[in-house]
Amino acid sequence: MARYALGLVLKKSDPERALAQFDEAAELAASVRNFWWYGIALMEAAATRAVHADPATGVAALAVVLDHWDRVGDWTQQWLNLRYVVRLLVRVGADEDAVVLHHALVAAGKPSPLDARRLDHAAAALGDEGFAAAARRGSALTGSGAVALARARLAARCRSPGRPGRASSSVVGVVTSAPPSS
Repeated sequence: MARYALGLVLKKSDPERALAQFDEAAELAASVRNFWWYGIALMEAAATRAVHADPATGVAALAVVLDHWDRVGDWTQQWLNLRYVVRLLVRVGADEDAVVLHHALVAAGKPSPLDARRLDHAAAALGDEGFAAAARRGSALTGSGAVALARARLAARCRSPGRPGRASSSVVGVVTSAPPSS
């Protein structure tokens, strides 16, 4: 837990050191089969990679976290992870997907990372009809539907030419491996 906390302190000022702390925290949690702390450290590492590393690295890392929270069944953390996915989608210019997931979060009563300025930018990029259609699709999604959409969009970004590719395990670090099974 101390390594995780230190990672949080360093996340913005020294992301490389923060990643080392998060990765070590995840390894330690996995070694004692604490899947909740493993997931928390994994998620913060993925979120940090999504902001500070190559987008492909963030895509791969967040996809692993989606799968982890699906296996563990912790919806509180899964919703938080979906916020990180939205931020990454904005970073890579996937405005429509970001708007859909934004509205899924809002419809579920969860906060979204998109503020009015970012929503205005997305609306300008998508046009009124495109934005409204994305909003309707997102508002109709269930939690499972939002996770499935996020997973599909991240997977597409890993496969598509001209988009971020799948990151290597040496770049992603601990996030590519699941904790030991019980």
